[in-house]
Amino acid sequence: MTDLTARITPRRSTRTDDHAVGRFSVDLRTDTWWWDDELFRMYGFAPHDVVPSTALVLAHQHPEDTVGLVARVSETFTTGEPFTAAHTAVDATGRARLFSINGELADQRVHGRVLDLTEMVDLQARRAATVSIEASARSRAGIEQAVGAVALAEGVSPEVAFRRLRTVSNDANVPLRTLATAIVEQLPALNSDPGRLPRFLRELSAPTHRR
Repeated sequence: MTDLTARITPRRSTRTDDHAVGRFSVDLRTDTWWWDDELFRMYGFAPHDVVPSTALVLAHQHPEDTVGLVARVSETFTTGEPFTAAHTAVDATGRARLFSINGELADQRVHGRVLDLTEMVDLQARRAATVSIEASARSRAGIEQAVGAVALAEGVSPEVAFRRLRTVSNDANVPLRTLATAIVEQLPALNSDPGRLPRFLRELSAPTHRR
């Protein structure tokens, strides 16, 4: 009894590289779960607000997590083989959370360590989105510059200049962004020869440039 008590006595919660780390222990024979305070918080609860159970874990399993924590714990309990797996749960607030879980069997209980990767994944997603938005903004800025150059060189409105660029892009089978970048990069040289840009666009639209 002393060994079991020591095994499930809550230990001070820890953090690794700013990620929350929780711990659990479960005896599936009696459906007896122990969570440390950090794991309660990771599931969106205040410590000991709920009683951990197989039903509770299943209730918070994300619908797209086809295997789930309980199945992996059950397999380890049966085979004695440790496991390492990603697990997606839905916390008490409805937020999806990504956990990395290690579990092993000892003293007829499965003991696990849970690392919350949610913030790291969210941060990476935000960074990727920011990079994509910035790249899109740069692309739009380049196209707008090219449209302005064509409008000035051919004496047309920006709307007509944009349609001209799009037509040339289609005729030459060159992405509009690539065409705009080439024009913007050559603006210093084009300023000394106003007729150069219209000639360049006519050449790209010529049948010899079409595929």
